[in-house]
Amino acid sequence: MPRRRKSSPLNDLIELVSMLPWWAGLAMAPVFHLLFHAWSARAAVEIATKPQVASGIYYALAAAGQYLLPLVCLKSTWCNASNGAHTRSPCKW
Repeated sequence: MPRRRKSSPLNDLIELVSMLPWWAGLAMAPVFHLLFHAWSARAAVEIATKPQVASGIYYALAAAGQYLLPLVCLKSTWCNASNGAHTRSPCKW
């Protein structure tokens, strides 16, 4: 039995989003950016008023996610459009 190739969570997420229609991935990019931007802004206010470790972790994840998830959506949309709608060849970061 052949071994399954190891892939990173980022490649798995790209593959998951590329299974959607190209317009869905394109629409998800600004939505993810706005949601995570609002979340990171709220977490920054929480850190200023009552500093806690959990608030700092949430802020760091939201700050990274507001840029990383839209890039993943755009990358998977580009892979979906460049490979064609009917071919499902793997697209890596």
